[in-house]
Amino acid sequence: MDDAVWVDTTDGGLLRQLFGFYPTLHDARMVRLELNRKADVLTAMIEYDDQPEEGDSHLRVQIELEWKGIRVLNLDIGGTELMSMDFEKKGEDLETRFEFSSGVQGTILAAEFEARLVQSHTLPLDAESVKLIVY
Repeated sequence: MDDAVWVDTTDGGLLRQLFGFYPTLHDARMVRLELNRKADVLTAMIEYDDQPEEGDSHLRVQIELEWKGIRVLNLDIGGTELMSMDFEKKGEDLETRFEFSSGVQGTILAAEFEARLVQSHTLPLDAESVKLIVY
């Protein structure tokens, strides 16, 4: 299911070209989480570092993830680290699961999911906290 979800996003295909696979977001960092209740949108800024192929240097990107039509938002934020992110279709909605870790864990159930590549040059992956914005 993960590949099908990434394919339907704005930059899923570009991320696949850069890495040679769709991002697993294993060991990524969430540096910003913004909830706009009026617009019913949750936006997360993710910094992700992975090796496209054996022997290649690591590629660092910043990806903006967006969920619209929030049905369930159940996140425990104990740090910036993501263990992994998985998707599952639940009727017409999409459930995003963040695997149990000491960082971000929980689920988001939403009508729509989007991923946009923000930067693809070397980024410092040293954020120590998640900036939470709710309005």
